[in-house]
Amino acid sequence: MVLEDSTIDMVNESHTLGGFSQSVELLEFSQIRQQVASYARTLMGQDGAHALAPARDLLEIATRQQETTESRQFLEQGGSLEFGPQEDFREYVQRALLGGLLRGEELYPIHDLAKASGYDRSNLSRHEELPLLSSYAENIPDLSSLQRAISAAI
Repeated sequence: MVLEDSTIDMVNESHTLGGFSQSVELLEFSQIRQQVASYARTLMGQDGAHALAPARDLLEIATRQQETTESRQFLEQGGSLEFGPQEDFREYVQRALLGGLLRGEELYPIHDLAKASGYDRSNLSRHEELPLLSSYAENIPDLSSLQRAISAAI
């Protein structure tokens, strides 16, 4: 009887985590991440693509599918987004947060990101027919004062 109980436990374990992991491997999800990363325009976008993981939660899956549907509609309607500079400026931001000074050439990518975020915020908020995407505009901070301050400093 003990043998049967342990066999049942092994079956249950392989059905949950083991089965999912095996499916991810069989579907070559790492290659999918690589392909998605190759389309990213920024280093931070590439990092985000490499960090993607398949969802298990049905609500998260439905949300991601809705994002994909709305994104496709957005692009088909001629929509576009700005992603800021291709340069990796995280080091500059970290230094500024620690009270360090930035040189003019280090401020340019931050200025460009602030400008891009304003464009994206405005652009997404106008698309009420795409409720999920337009709601993301609310999460993009208004960086216009930062953009003006950097413009004045450069």
